Amino acid sequence: LELGSLSVTPYELNIEVWRQLWRVIEFSDVLIVVTDVRYPTFHLPPSLIASLTKDMGKGVVVVLNKSDLVSEDLVRAWRNHLENIYPTIAIAEFSTKPYEDADHRGKGGVNARKKRLKRRVRRDLMTKHIEAHVKGVLDAAKSVLPSPGAAAASDYFAGSTGKLPAREKKRGKEKQGVCLGLIGHPNVGKTSLLNALVGRKVASTSRTAGHTKHLQHIPLEKYRAYLPDVYVIDCPGLV
Repeated sequence: LELGSLSVTPYELNIEVWRQLWRVIEFSDVLIVVTDVRYPTFHLPPSLIASLTKDMGKGVVVVLNKSDLVSEDLVRAWRNHLENIYPTIAIAEFSTKPYEDADHRGKGGVNARKKRLKRRVRRDLMTKHIEAHVKGVLDAAKSVLPSPGAAAASDYFAGSTGKLPAREKKRGKEKQGVCLGLIGHPNVGKTSLLNALVGRKVASTSRTAGHTKHLQHIPLEKYRAYLPDVYVIDCPGLV
């Protein structure tokens, strides 16, 4: 389907995919929007941030993913830029690879970066690096948790009638604890972040856009001592 100069894939025309996105937003206390640090504003629609924070009263964390591919100065610059544009959201960085050499971080051409990515890293260093970044994401989520009296997203989705369907009410009663919702474009690394949050591989990764086809609801057992009674919901990526 083409709309003017824009084209919409059959995957995005599937109403069930969009419904899963709406459910993730509705049941999440904090939405974690995953972006590629090399161009985060491309993956961060202003209308989405405004809707989440102003209309629904949600907490929002923007994750600058793949931060090992760029310099620390660039990460800092993007962080400052986004904090100026969106003062009510939190920013966190994430990568699955430790920074072996700070002097060469983000430098070199494509081939040089590919070689660095293929280098083996000691398991203990990898674990320590990922845990530090996950705690950074969780700290950011805690800082933007909505107050108990904040407007519920269910009020927004109920529309003019003010009533939700019975099946949605049932799902709402099942919700307990703190829910983190993972959303973002395809191929920005949502699945890698999900696996890191859970502490084990719960979903496969792929270069194929839309690899995650269904909503996934997973408790974060590994970090319950750090942030009690927390779980995460991942949904398909949409352009």
